[in-house]
Amino acid sequence: AATLLGPLLLASAIALAAPDALEVPPLAREVAFALIGLEVGLRFTAEALRAMGRLLMPVVVAIAALMAGSFLFAIGLTATTSATLLESYLATTPGGLYAVLAVAFAAGADTTFVVAVQTLRLLSLVILAPFVVRWVVGRVAR
Repeated sequence: AATLLGPLLLASAIALAAPDALEVPPLAREVAFALIGLEVGLRFTAEALRAMGRLLMPVVVAIAALMAGSFLFAIGLTATTSATLLESYLATTPGGLYAVLAVAFAAGADTTFVVAVQTLRLLSLVILAPFVVRWVVGRVAR
């Protein structure tokens, strides 16, 4: 979380102090997105690929359910805000914030809105996770 929240808080402070001060050069942005892709891609091993093969069908079903749930949340968000359906879907979709940010930027979506909702989702999960885990452990123990 520190690698995400640290730069996020620093950029937020700079943006609030001087709104026009942050302009990321296109070359730096594209290099950063490429490095993020490398970081993710280089984590794959032969053992990880074999495990993925065994889990393919359950994972595909779970992904389809998550996408459908995110779409339903996006419809609700679109109905209650001025965001487009694409922006709402990107804002509610689970997954890596960096990947969602790259897709939002490439699609011309409102990246500020997408990152704000994704950050709210992330913080909500961090706050609620201990309570949910205690509840699940309590139910399993009974």
